[in-house]
Amino acid sequence: MQLFGAGKTPQEKIKEYGRQIKRSIRDMDRERGALERQEKKLMTDIKKEAKEGRVDSAKIMAKDLVRTRGYIKKMYKMKSHMEAVSLRLQTMQSSAQMAQSMKGVVKVMGTMNKKMNLPQIQKIMMEFEKQNEMMGAPCSGRP
Repeated sequence: MQLFGAGKTPQEKIKEYGRQIKRSIRDMDRERGALERQEKKLMTDIKKEAKEGRVDSAKIMAKDLVRTRGYIKKMYKMKSHMEAVSLRLQTMQSSAQMAQSMKGVVKVMGTMNKKMNLPQIQKIMMEFEKQNEMMGAPCSGRP
């Protein structure tokens, strides 16, 4: 329960969550970039160790390289999931806006229907046709 003022509207919450998701995606991209740099460094270190004949340390580094590549793959998957969630949030926001707009349109249409007196309009149209026939001018609706 809020002590001061009203709580956030759903639109405000969606915007806030969207910003948080984008921030998380940027952080993951940064972290993935660091892992890719570490991967390149490990590759050069492994080659260097192998060239100098230190096979044991090269094997340990190779295991670390495999682990790093696994983390990079996980980062790509997490980024993909976060982008999917962000897209869902945007879709929900668009749907909410459309529903709000339709609510307004329905309200206006209801007001217009209340103001229009259909029997009176039909009576006026029939009187108009009758007067046109009396003047000898054919009505636009009939040949």
